[in-house]
Amino acid sequence: MFGVITHGGDKGNAILSLQNELHKKACNLHYHSDVLMPVNSRIMYGMLTDKIEERIRESKVKTDAIVEDIKNKVQNTKKIRKKHLTAVMSNLVTSSVVRKYFTPQIHSDLCTNCGICQSVCPVNNISVKDGKAFIEDKCEQCTTCLHWCPQVAIHYKKRKVRKEQQYRNPEVKLKDIAKRSLSL
Repeated sequence: MFGVITHGGDKGNAILSLQNELHKKACNLHYHSDVLMPVNSRIMYGMLTDKIEERIRESKVKTDAIVEDIKNKVQNTKKIRKKHLTAVMSNLVTSSVVRKYFTPQIHSDLCTNCGICQSVCPVNNISVKDGKAFIEDKCEQCTTCLHWCPQVAIHYKKRKVRKEQQYRNPEVKLKDIAKRSLSL
């Protein structure tokens, strides 16, 4: 079993969580690695465009190395240490108060009901009511809807998003992530 995570700068406890879940199923994690990617929450943290391109270039090199490791059945069994501060922050971020602040909202005056946000939401959390989209209460804060909205109608609570703040990996096309056909 192998696990590979992507992250924007902090790996958190994702690999440890994966290892724990595998142990529950009587499996062992034999290899783990990570790939640093552009931060998808540029609205909150910001990132320069040249840094994005650099991270994508470096991620391709790292991914190729991981593929070779997996092909060669390299085992990476070094101890995975729990990051306690990350665990505390994770619990804080999942609190209802913080989730409410970081859950995007759709500005109904800007929404054209194109359906893109619905089609890219991985947890089917966006519905249409009276011809306008709205985000329900099981948002995972992945920000996919926010970055793919062509009208830039999706914002954080009081933080407006500008077109230049939207980020899409240049190698991922809408058809690659949309769950249903769109007539654009």
